[in-house]
Amino acid sequence: MSQATHETVESTSTAAPASASKAHDAAAEQAAVQQAAVRTVMTQPVRFLPADLSALDALQVAREWGVHHLPVGSPDAPGGILCTCDLKEAPLNARIGDWARQPVLKVEAESSCLHAAKLMRDHVVGSLLVTQAKQVCGIVTRADLARLGGQSSEVLSASRCVCCGSMSHLRRDEFEQLLCVDCRERAEEPENFDTGGGD
Repeated sequence: MSQATHETVESTSTAAPASASKAHDAAAEQAAVQQAAVRTVMTQPVRFLPADLSALDALQVAREWGVHHLPVGSPDAPGGILCTCDLKEAPLNARIGDWARQPVLKVEAESSCLHAAKLMRDHVVGSLLVTQAKQVCGIVTRADLARLGGQSSEVLSASRCVCCGSMSHLRRDEFEQLLCVDCRERAEEPENFDTGGGD
């Protein structure tokens, strides 16, 4: 065998194990990410809104804070979690406490991100309050977990609107199908939407 051929064979044989090692390391790293504690991705501190705040004021707060999920009540007595989509049909002067979703779902700070993703999928919610020693210490959202990629993202992607495929602002209809709030509104009042048809 010539020296050049020998060097080519040797280079190929060493490249394969190196490639396999990188793939193994990447898989191990992603597995570690999925098992990482919820506290590593949660937002803290949690800011609660009073239940008697108006829908208009709550929407303004959401815009100012750049958030969609607003805990209602207090850390000691959570009265629900409000998503901005929950207020789409609320009168602007409505009390947000009357529109907040209950029961409030919680996850332990040391629970895995994958566990939190499964909770969101199973209960069709976009956020969870995070607790430590039974005290609220943070909030984690669907977006926080989706950014991790891997299994958490796959679990969350299983919950999609049956019409448009959206993963946000989902609700179950009377047939237990998942619809985003926009498609649900279209289904209930189709005459209010332009379908794009011609004359």
